[in-house]
Amino acid sequence: MPLFYLVAEWIAFITSLLLFFKNTGKFYKWFILYCATVLVVEHSGRWIILSLHLTSNHVLYNFAILFFVSFYFFSLHHFLYSARNRRIVIICAIVFVSFWLINIIFIQGYNRFDSYSFIIGYTLLAICCVLYYIEMMKKNSIILFNKEPAFFIVSGYFIYSFLLALILTLHEYFAYFDTPVTIVYRKAFNTITDISNVALYLLLSIAFIIKWTSRKL
Repeated sequence: MPLFYLVAEWIAFITSLLLFFKNTGKFYKWFILYCATVLVVEHSGRWIILSLHLTSNHVLYNFAILFFVSFYFFSLHHFLYSARNRRIVIICAIVFVSFWLINIIFIQGYNRFDSYSFIIGYTLLAICCVLYYIEMMKKNSIILFNKEPAFFIVSGYFIYSFLLALILTLHEYFAYFDTPVTIVYRKAFNTITDISNVALYLLLSIAFIIKWTSRKL
């Protein structure tokens, strides 16, 4: 299934190029950089394993998560209306960055997979996504989802962060109690991580297309 999420990443990048057009908003152009960085990191990670024949690419992803999760908080902050909710997102972002630094320096280091940083970052992100849904439910006006690119972006964030936080927490739980890892569990782990990636990038693609089609000509 890795091919599927690579295809989804390329679709997201290609559709993000639509944001180059006028009247799509300056903020949304940041997603072009984000999608390009995703491809660079993903293909670099595969190159490290397949071409350099190194045993892991953990260092690359341990530093990449700092950029990606920080970007998710940055964009989510833009989509929220409530000043209180925006402050919560900023606090969560500061907590994540602080924990990432402590973890990579003092706890798990940078040569192994920093699962704690992933779990903390994605858990906080999932919680912040709920704030967006609460704001939507409190709106008095009728919401037309075909004109709300932010809804699809935040939904992608939520599905992605919730599933990854859940599966990584279970992974750490089994590791802590030295539980033997079965083939079924390995397949479930890979399937869930792949589904979360595909969901994120396809939903981002939908959001980019909506933003492009709804721009004022």
